[in-house]
Amino acid sequence: MGRRFLFIQMLLVVAAFTFAQGNSDEDTGLRLFYEQSYSQALPYLQRAAKESSLKALDCLGQMYADGLGVEKSETIMMNMYNRAIQEGYAPSMVSLGFYYLGNDNEKAVKWWKKAAQLKYGPAYTLLGDYYKHGFGDSIDLNQAVIAYSCAADCGEKRAYSNLGSVFEMLDEKRKAYEQYMKAYQNSVLTEKALVALVDMLCDKSALYYSKNYDENVVKAGEILNSVQGYPDKVNELKQKYERILWDSAQKVKYAEQKEQQYNELLRICISPEIAYPEVATLPSGRKVNFVNIPYHQKKALGTNGIFGSSFTISFFMKSMGMGANGGCLFYGYNDYVGSDINKQNYPIASIANKLLTLRMGKENYEFHAFKQFADTEKNIFDGQWHHIVLTYSKAIKKAEIYIDGRWKRNEFFIDIKELQFMKLVFFAGLYDLRIGDLCYFKNKALDGNEIDIFYSHNYK
Repeated sequence: MGRRFLFIQMLLVVAAFTFAQGNSDEDTGLRLFYEQSYSQALPYLQRAAKESSLKALDCLGQMYADGLGVEKSETIMMNMYNRAIQEGYAPSMVSLGFYYLGNDNEKAVKWWKKAAQLKYGPAYTLLGDYYKHGFGDSIDLNQAVIAYSCAADCGEKRAYSNLGSVFEMLDEKRKAYEQYMKAYQNSVLTEKALVALVDMLCDKSALYYSKNYDENVVKAGEILNSVQGYPDKVNELKQKYERILWDSAQKVKYAEQKEQQYNELLRICISPEIAYPEVATLPSGRKVNFVNIPYHQKKALGTNGIFGSSFTISFFMKSMGMGANGGCLFYGYNDYVGSDINKQNYPIASIANKLLTLRMGKENYEFHAFKQFADTEKNIFDGQWHHIVLTYSKAIKKAEIYIDGRWKRNEFFIDIKELQFMKLVFFAGLYDLRIGDLCYFKNKALDGNEIDIFYSHNYK
């Protein structure tokens, strides 16, 4: 019993040694093969092949096919490849296809297709190359797209650059851009794909990354600064687009600053509680929630106590009629809104007789010709939506009005007591008046830059 156990143990040790040696031979042989030290690799690969190493068989097949460290021998080559292929080894099918390429393309494609059926990504890539370039046969770009797509699905991320170039050849630039971006995101962007991608992003006639051209250019700069490899080509592209890369970076930086300012304005603005039963769509696509005020009627709104100090009022307005005499925006005493607008309610702004007039304060109320501007039927009462901003600065006792982001008029006055009212009232004149998206800024008179930022983000 003891001798038998010892014999079995000896067999296990010998088997383990043989297995370890086989692995060592394969690793050493492969390393020397890839270092192109073919003669030195030969004995290691031969011993590994005897232990059924499929990688070693494939390398030996290539050596005998091309005479790498050995004399060429088609017989030995076929023997090596066939042994590996019989085990379903796809790389040897690919290698055998390479052997036939140029002399018998039909056989080459046949072996690559066999490897592709085993979901071997490089085989799909070679098929894509074949259909893209033809190699002496007819080019079939649609088949190239299918093959490269399958290669990508099998994990061959490098196929993204190939797909991009084929889509460019098919004049499908958007799809080409998408594939180049995938190649960049997977860090497999080829040099040609890098050039194509940067050129696309810097092309002002075709906005691929963003609808904002400067953001496209900034993305190109980001790619050039992060891509690995091709330093000469990267420097060449940076020099080519140096000016627009710098200009766009500055513009995007400025836009980001404006975005921060806008978010701060959004944080401090107050939206009164108003039921907006209807929604309108501006030409820009922006939605406006509004309430309709029938002609010769008023709409009184709470003001959240904004009139005790500096303030800003922002809203959308649309008159349903063309021409003058559209309506007024004014304060009312406490909860009472009298019918005599001229003497009891002191409008912030009145629109009548083709004039829009800023009227802040009671003194000299009846006539403020200095603050009037004409052609309101063209500026406001044209049947279109307009953005109106009214500001009052307590510090300098100045009121200003802006239409669609553009400054129109200002008025200076002394007595702030006239602002101590509790209601904001809209009065429709000869036509229905629509008021939408009303908001307040308490204790703050927006300046022109802030109004432009608020208008640009909300209404353009």
